[in-house]
Amino acid sequence: MFRSDRDGNEEIYIMNPDGSNQVRLTQTSWREYSPALSPDGTLIVLAAKRTPDAATAEIVIINDDGAGRVKLTRNDSEDDYPAWSPNGTRIAFMSRRDGDDEIYAMKVDGSHQRDLSDSHSSDDEDPSWSPDGTRIAFVSDRPGVTGPNDVFVMNVDGSNVVDVSNSPGTDWAPEWSPDGSRIAFRNDRTGDFEIYVMNADGSGQTDVSNDPAGVDRQPAWSPDGTMLAFATDRDGNYEVYSMRADGSDQVNLTRQPALDNMPDWGI
Repeated sequence: MFRSDRDGNEEIYIMNPDGSNQVRLTQTSWREYSPALSPDGTLIVLAAKRTPDAATAEIVIINDDGAGRVKLTRNDSEDDYPAWSPNGTRIAFMSRRDGDDEIYAMKVDGSHQRDLSDSHSSDDEDPSWSPDGTRIAFVSDRPGVTGPNDVFVMNVDGSNVVDVSNSPGTDWAPEWSPDGSRIAFRNDRTGDFEIYVMNADGSGQTDVSNDPAGVDRQPAWSPDGTMLAFATDRDGNYEVYSMRADGSDQVNLTRQPALDNMPDWGI
């Protein structure tokens, strides 16, 4: 699953893991992005703007066939980066409703929206649940970070916040591996954004995409943890690529002149 504007509007598409059978899933006038498939494969949560130039986005949930649209958040500020809890009962997301970027969580029906990161002196974004459901990884510019943003991990109640990456450069888009032992993320410590993988405690940080030709971003693990999908503009426009978790066998899956990015691997 991924976001594409190949038909003139940013919509959600699906395809097979080898790039075949690319099909437009959503058919709306909204600008839709950041799709995430529920653990049971029946629902998709995404961020949506009513018009391409709308100032704010809301979190929306749809069925896996694109039908049944329900808006979960309703406020005048940005809500973005939705991420499912492993049991499919909660959704974490970034919200700007308090004047800065915070990590919120809510039930799948949109109720019980709660500020988890609650920093109010920094920007917290890009949440990702650990596979055991006990922790959330996110990026933040909190005081003491090594670069503009580091990858942090906190308990799901917002306690025990730890800077795990402590890395030079800017970190974005942390994603837990399915077994919980590693976190993929993007970083520009070498002068361009690459996909890195580190152990969950921040050790063993390795550049796995390792291609200076463009910007690599938005890693997404395959369900078995052997592959990563990611977006890159190394071919002159953003495409969705896949590679093995060690960075080998990098393949362009989408091969379109349009914008294709924000991949999420289905079950």
